[in-house]
Amino acid sequence: MKKLKNLCAIVLTALLLVTSVAGCQQSTPDVVEIIAIFPAESGASPPTGAWGYPGGLINPHPDRIQRVFSPGDKMYLGLRISSKIKANVKFSKFTYFNKETGEEIGIGSPSDLMRAWELGQVDLLAFNNPWPVPEEPGDYQVRIYLDNTVVASAMFEVLPKVSSQPVFNLGKEVALFLYQLQSEITPPDGFETNEYYMVTGAVQSKLGHKDSIMATLKGNSVAISEVEQKIASIHGGK
Repeated sequence: MKKLKNLCAIVLTALLLVTSVAGCQQSTPDVVEIIAIFPAESGASPPTGAWGYPGGLINPHPDRIQRVFSPGDKMYLGLRISSKIKANVKFSKFTYFNKETGEEIGIGSPSDLMRAWELGQVDLLAFNNPWPVPEEPGDYQVRIYLDNTVVASAMFEVLPKVSSQPVFNLGKEVALFLYQLQSEITPPDGFETNEYYMVTGAVQSKLGHKDSIMATLKGNSVAISEVEQKIASIHGGK
């Protein structure tokens, strides 16, 4: 019995020591607590609102697509830095990561990299000198590195830009999605409303076509009827 009591005392002491050590350990705070993507528009004012509200949810790696862009567009970021880190930080690099190909390219100006971020700072990155989005359509992450660690990332998508009056090279095979103008819209001279159609920009993507099935860049199959329904829902026409 005495040996059993001594054994219980040793186990209890060990448990108390483990609990004490665990209580002293603190998880490392996230350097970036919030990252938000904003589209750069000429003459636009800085965004307002509560995107960087101090009491907001900490999420340095949101898993939803925040923005959809076309080639030629530009972006900038909104960041909230943790107030719990030990010192101001300078990020080591910014990149675009193509989730489909795995390619990663550096972005940002030297002034972006030289900038020091203070504890608890809520501010915009690259607002005055926004970053062009990739020219190649696809799903991307914008990544922020501290040394060799990705401390924040956000997802965006680049879709092909479609014109209502496209120009094609000779020999190019294309699939055009058309919508019929409504009666209150006047077509150009020489056309009747019921016979005048325009190319829609409502569904912008590179698609393959076979047997009434469209295949996206990701390999997903989409029935043409589904595309037609989407066009009709957007334009309200045929």
